[in-house]
Amino acid sequence: MSENREICDEFGPSIRTQVGKLCLTGLPDSGSVSSLISLELFQKMWREDPNISLMRTDCTRVTASGQSFEIVGQVKVTLKIQRLSRSWGFLVSKILRSKRILGADFIAKTKLVLELGSSRCYFAFVPSVYIKFIKDKAHPFFPN
Repeated sequence: MSENREICDEFGPSIRTQVGKLCLTGLPDSGSVSSLISLELFQKMWREDPNISLMRTDCTRVTASGQSFEIVGQVKVTLKIQRLSRSWGFLVSKILRSKRILGADFIAKTKLVLELGSSRCYFAFVPSVYIKFIKDKAHPFFPN
């Protein structure tokens, strides 16, 4: 039980993903309306694959604590999580640190089921294939 708490308490449960050509962890976050990546991560993805592009957008988002942050654009890339592979749009933010957020948009569209008490999740279309949460304490969501 204490290990489950440790996995979920620090920055939330992370899962292994491949975003574009990069293998990264991602945080399924039903409290975030949109899926997000940092500008720094977008730049790293672009260096690996110059064919991806940042589509400009003029919007802001607000964190749960009320902090607003600017969105500099959106990028569409291939997102892979175990058997799931699809093109996905991430909003790109300057203030977001290296953590990737798989928002409510992703959770709803892919029917991702979170089992926080069991430290795992799965897609409803393959309920027998579990994705274990991993520890990723390297990056908080937003700077203090």
